[in-house]
Amino acid sequence: MLAVGSNDPLVLRQVGGPARLHRNKARLDRGQEEEMRVWKPRALKPGQVLHWQIGPLKIWIRRTQDELHLAKERAVEDEETLVVGEAATESEEKLEWDRWVVGEADRAVQFVPVMPDRPVIVRPESDFIIPAGGEAAFFVSIPVWIRISIVGQRPVTLREVPTVVLSKSWFGGPASGELCYALKTKARRSLETLPIRPHRVICPVRNFAREELDFKRLCLHVEHLKIFGSKTHLWTNQVEVTYRGEEQLAQIDFADAAPAISDAKELISESRLPAVKGILRKSFSSLKAFSGI
Repeated sequence: MLAVGSNDPLVLRQVGGPARLHRNKARLDRGQEEEMRVWKPRALKPGQVLHWQIGPLKIWIRRTQDELHLAKERAVEDEETLVVGEAATESEEKLEWDRWVVGEADRAVQFVPVMPDRPVIVRPESDFIIPAGGEAAFFVSIPVWIRISIVGQRPVTLREVPTVVLSKSWFGGPASGELCYALKTKARRSLETLPIRPHRVICPVRNFAREELDFKRLCLHVEHLKIFGSKTHLWTNQVEVTYRGEEQLAQIDFADAAPAISDAKELISESRLPAVKGILRKSFSSLKAFSGI
């Protein structure tokens, strides 16, 4: 979850184990109200410049009399330290600005985390087999996109910006596959091993296998996922997959609420597409993996 101080940026360090995770959570618990403020609308006065850093993504918003200007940069993603803050920039002349004419009426700007606009391909930390009749749960850490909007009587989305630019990858056969994003991070079996990162959302996935499954790769259709806020993380609703064999369709169900394992209470953004209960997707026998989650 993002933690934003009223004036100074707050530094979050990567967790190295349960003890440090506990200390980081204790620090973040003290500022939950401030953390949630980053997703609330912000009014800008003419001449005002605001700056956010959400993980490696830096964004500046500048207001003139009847225009709104936006600039962005990406830092090299630092695995040890992530800085999140809000402040006026002192280097406006070095930035490349996009401009929108929004009128002179008071308008507020809102940042909302949303899921990527394509499915993502994820691999487990290590290949494992789920025997017939078995089940396994794991957690996927996905970089969010930031939807930047002006809000009011007529809300307008200005832009969606990925916090991390992911490489594209093809999943499936030449005719039946689809273009996806490839995640560099691996799905993990233990929640305690996941680092706290402000620009990533955790997706819990539970697999049920009616036949033996050699799990190597998963295509996760994130357009059906909502985002919820907790004290320390962003979370999605849980995904449940029933694998019925290489030549059969897998059944996919998306929970409607935040996962019970989390302390997430606030719905921050809706899914891009509503989920239909019991979606059936074809599995790819060549990969021995699920398709279409």
